[in-house]
Amino acid sequence: MVSDYCYPVLSAETDDYSESSSFGCRLEAKTVADNVHLYVDFDLTDKTLLQAVENGSAAYSLLLKCSRSSYRKHHLFEEGSAEIVIKGFDIDITGRMEIIPALIALRNIDDYDNESLNEEYEGTKISIPRLGYLAVAPTQSITVKRLDPFKTPESVIRFDKYDDDNPFKTKTYYVDEDDYITIYLSSDMLEKYEELPKNIKEVFSAVYVIPVVADVIQRHWIDETSLHVQEYRWYDILSERLNFNYKAGVKNAYEAAVMVFSGFSEDVLNVVYHEFTLGKESDESDNPKY
Repeated sequence: MVSDYCYPVLSAETDDYSESSSFGCRLEAKTVADNVHLYVDFDLTDKTLLQAVENGSAAYSLLLKCSRSSYRKHHLFEEGSAEIVIKGFDIDITGRMEIIPALIALRNIDDYDNESLNEEYEGTKISIPRLGYLAVAPTQSITVKRLDPFKTPESVIRFDKYDDDNPFKTKTYYVDEDDYITIYLSSDMLEKYEELPKNIKEVFSAVYVIPVVADVIQRHWIDETSLHVQEYRWYDILSERLNFNYKAGVKNAYEAAVMVFSGFSEDVLNVVYHEFTLGKESDESDNPKY
């Protein structure tokens, strides 16, 4: 009997169980913008342990550890397949992350018995503590690369006024020979835009940004109509984001633009929600109908 625990644990590194029982985990990691998506499938072959999951005595678990970032978190699952989204900018994770798949007890288990236990446990009283490991799969690891927070997609967008004297000879946006994607507005609109509070500016910007960036992606990445732009800052920053997102399986320019600006879009949605939903509730509470 070889085990680091004071009770039997199903693992490829122990001989506590017969070969008829096994526990493994298939893990796939994808980076989308600044978030890491973990797709996990647990593979448990043991009648008694499967029953423990079904009756709520046990649960599948992933322990995520990143020593460089001092990050450690347990995720519990009732089902054998799951997805975890780790938001890169919510917590400062960077570098190598270890992932330990396990099956853990959700309550104290006294007089534990399993017909697949090694014969050396016969006649032995076995107690497993709450949150104790029932099964452990080999540790896996991924590398988390955080994008530079000072190189966000929003940082390459700026607004400027178009030529009021020649409005029909101007572009909607301009990218060549510049470090920014410049979106043009009329003088009147630009003046109003600059007077808006920062959070409302984000809502206004969203109307223009996604369509423009989708067109930029179509022209410069998909159609490759202008290769000389690779030296500019906007191209470098969007390229870094696009490399992540195309690996996640985006299918067209618009979808790529939405994913590149996913964090920005979430911020806009939060602004709209707080301004128009929570604000409305506040107005109604301040002015009751009765």
